[in-house]
Amino acid sequence: RLRGNVSFVVPGGTVSPPSLRVNILPASAIAAGAQWSLDGGAWQDSGTILFDLTPGTHYVLFKPLPGWTAPSEVAVALSNGTSTVITRNYQQNGALTITITPSELTVYDLWYVDGGIKRASGETVYNLSPGDHLVEYLGVAGWIPPTPEIVSIPEGTTVSLVRSYSPNIGYLRVNLGPTNAVVEGAQWRVGSGLW
Repeated sequence: RLRGNVSFVVPGGTVSPPSLRVNILPASAIAAGAQWSLDGGAWQDSGTILFDLTPGTHYVLFKPLPGWTAPSEVAVALSNGTSTVITRNYQQNGALTITITPSELTVYDLWYVDGGIKRASGETVYNLSPGDHLVEYLGVAGWIPPTPEIVSIPEGTTVSLVRSYSPNIGYLRVNLGPTNAVVEGAQWRVGSGLW
């Protein structure tokens, strides 16, 4: 096996080892630090050309970047006497905000994305990769939550949704007043149930 800077002599001339150039888009991703690596080696800037490579299959990796979804790993077959150029795009991540109604439920953490942290009404989940995400809603006594759903996040976009809980049949809520009576311990019950 030949390594390093080599050339191959064949009838009719010399065949150079393969080279590889990787271009990254968009320019804003490059400005944010997007880079690529061959077979897990040193990170390279967009447009860099690596010369005198070993023929065969190699793997191009892309640097993880906060706020962006990096391209998937690429397998590249390199041959002697060829200069290979590939171009790949980073995608800017998006966000999701969900407002819950009715307003009395805003004190609870009621929704989450892709099994993540539970969120309250009006909160925003950032750094979501472009594409589909699963949103689920938690139950609250006396209320029927919205059905779990798939929400598509476009590249670089914040999606804002409003979702409503429905009162459950047989639910009863009693508000007592005035405030000083509540402070003194005023309570209520149904029949002989708990206060």
